[in-house]
Amino acid sequence: MDELIALEGASQSEQIIGSHDFCNFSNITHHEHDEQSISIVWWSNVAVLPVIALIGLACNLLNMAVLTTNKAARRIPSWNLLIALAIFDSLFLVFATLDVTPLSIPSLAFSTSFNHFYSRVVLYIRTLASTFYKSSVLIVVAFNIERYLCVVFPLNSHRWCTARNSKNAIVAA
Repeated sequence: MDELIALEGASQSEQIIGSHDFCNFSNITHHEHDEQSISIVWWSNVAVLPVIALIGLACNLLNMAVLTTNKAARRIPSWNLLIALAIFDSLFLVFATLDVTPLSIPSLAFSTSFNHFYSRVVLYIRTLASTFYKSSVLIVVAFNIERYLCVVFPLNSHRWCTARNSKNAIVAA
């Protein structure tokens, strides 16, 4: 009896999985589905990611320009952290784009000389991208700790939130 119920349950689930209404791509063959997936990956790696990186670089450069040219901005206790965050974010965007985009371009992906070169440097590119990403996160944590101290202990924060401590946080990150 239990076997009959198990078989009946299995046949129902097979019918549900096999039905055309279950999958959004029911009318697409595997070949068309693979081509569509490759097209989405190509667009995201070759078009979208570089555009996001360029916008991020432009905003970080604008941030650095405002922070370095405005004398009043230098008096902000978190000035060092904000500059370091903009630099590390910019470097992450550059190395993340260098990691993903070249292999999505067919003329580069099928070039033996490029593959020979890229296979030697990709480990360094990924290591740098990961390092700058994690450093950015740690700097945001340091920035938030500094802001927390300034809000919770406003009278004592000037002793803890110094340029020297900010620089030490950057080095630690």
